[in-house]
Amino acid sequence: MTIRLDRLSGAGAVPRLDAGRRLSALMAAALGSSMIALAVITAKTGIRFHSEFLGIAGLAVMTAVLSLYCDFRGLGWRIADLARLMTFFIASLLLCGLVSNGGLGLRMPVADPLLASMDAYLPLDSRSMVYFTASQDMAVRVLKWAYDSSAILCLAAAAWMVASGERLRFWRYVATAIVTMQATAIA
Repeated sequence: MTIRLDRLSGAGAVPRLDAGRRLSALMAAALGSSMIALAVITAKTGIRFHSEFLGIAGLAVMTAVLSLYCDFRGLGWRIADLARLMTFFIASLLLCGLVSNGGLGLRMPVADPLLASMDAYLPLDSRSMVYFTASQDMAVRVLKWAYDSSAILCLAAAAWMVASGERLRFWRYVATAIVTMQATAIA
């Protein structure tokens, strides 16, 4: 699924790929890397996935078909791009969750000790900060709201960019989210 944006001028005889194709390739590489990681995890651990995941994958396929239909019918880039966003977002979340949770079956070291050692370099007592924050009911509620609403806020920001016609900025935003989620899951 390639995003076609206006061509960017390139130096030299070989024309550069347009920004949309580069962003599509970047997202495809990130999702492909997660698919490979999931295949390795599945082969090494023998884990099985519940059939509920097929419904989620089916939803991603349906939104992909919708975006292609919008392109075919010439319904405008905004509707097609929002359908593509949903396709990439659903696929990315599904892969991120499966790779992250499935990867625990490999019993490889998690990043927690590394992160704790990095905390040691900060002039703060992170353990005390965690306990203090957890003891503050209002802080816990605000942080919970921020965590729970982050996906909706990300989608709202993306929809705003589409509505305001900022297509390149929109796809850079989406690509950043997709690549970040997959890199975090694989790492």
